[in-house]
Amino acid sequence: LLGACAWMVLQADPARFTGWARKIASASGGASEQSRRVALQALLASDTAQHIDLAVEAARTPPANNGWWAAYLQCDGLKAAYKFDPVQYQPLVEELTLGPSRQVATTAIGLLTAGAIDPVAATLKRCVEQGQPDAALAAAQALFKQPWTGQQEYAVAQLANHSKRMRAFAGAWLAKQGESSIDLVLPYLSHRSADIRLSAAQTLLPIGGERVTSLLF
Repeated sequence: LLGACAWMVLQADPARFTGWARKIASASGGASEQSRRVALQALLASDTAQHIDLAVEAARTPPANNGWWAAYLQCDGLKAAYKFDPVQYQPLVEELTLGPSRQVATTAIGLLTAGAIDPVAATLKRCVEQGQPDAALAAAQALFKQPWTGQQEYAVAQLANHSKRMRAFAGAWLAKQGESSIDLVLPYLSHRSADIRLSAAQTLLPIGGERVTSLLF
């Protein structure tokens, strides 16, 4: 209940209780992640600039376990910091796209992709390659929301991705491009990996036509 107490006393007498509420919200205060989150929300609501250091601390502190409250706390800190100063804290957001927490990583990707994709394309591609599975897929989906030079070739390269979900996503996108994808996908029909050959065949099937039928035969 420490977080709820911090919220209430801040409403009653912020001058007297701000220091105590900051202790509850801090990593060194000994409170649970749930209480830290509630206290941090109360502090940020009262004065974001004064307490942005606690938001950044929360964003930078990886959860000690895989508990939901720890991830919620880290996400809240990350969102508050990025909203307060997106230029200063973009490197932190980019760093956390590769974090081990699915919730934190996908939150970071959501923040980065709220605007234009081009400035963050390199970060998204790195997440596709190195991120945890859900974050990697979210990054790939963001990369294909808007057209860009080399997009089709990049999608074809994902047919060799180690993730079945990534191969299926890339294949579905390529199939929508129609016959222009056939020549790009063709080399993967003879790939040494049976899984990748299967992904190539499954990509071509929806395109259809005599040429695809001949190639598959």
